[in-house]
Amino acid sequence: MLPLRSRTVANWRRLPSPPRPSLNWNHRLQNLNHLVKAGAEHLTSQFTQALDLERDAIRSTPVWASLPEADRATFSDELDALDLGAATDIAGMRSLLNRKLEADSVLIQMRAKVEARAKAVAEAKAAQPPPPTEPTTPAVPGTKPAPAHIKAKRRYESGAEVKPLIKELQDAADADRPVDLEIE
Repeated sequence: MLPLRSRTVANWRRLPSPPRPSLNWNHRLQNLNHLVKAGAEHLTSQFTQALDLERDAIRSTPVWASLPEADRATFSDELDALDLGAATDIAGMRSLLNRKLEADSVLIQMRAKVEARAKAVAEAKAAQPPPPTEPTTPAVPGTKPAPAHIKAKRRYESGAEVKPLIKELQDAADADRPVDLEIE
């Protein structure tokens, strides 16, 4: 019986040894780190694309087009300054997520600032007096326009009585016509 036993032990010693647990864990840890890095790079890419789309959405609004060039340049510089950075590990993904939330907040504020500025520009344009209109009858070179004949009183009792006279005088001045005053 002894010889049989020795052969079995000899066969057992020739079997390949089982993998050492420490090598197997190191390999798994390397794979996990590689997967985390790939996931972090993918998340960075996704967030950067979303940020670029939001920038383009702000710049393509009709409100943006109504801004003066100087304002668009200023706002564009502020939009371009937004940067999320890159993540390569779990801690980087956490900070990337925080920067993404901050960027979203800044984008919302930026959109409101653009709309407020466009509204202020539109109100300023509306408040400006219209450009002076040219006389309806074009002046022929070499001829003088016909003089305006305006009748006026020597004395006016109120401002309401003077307003029609002032309007007639202003119309004549706007048309660059000479004025003949007839005082009653």
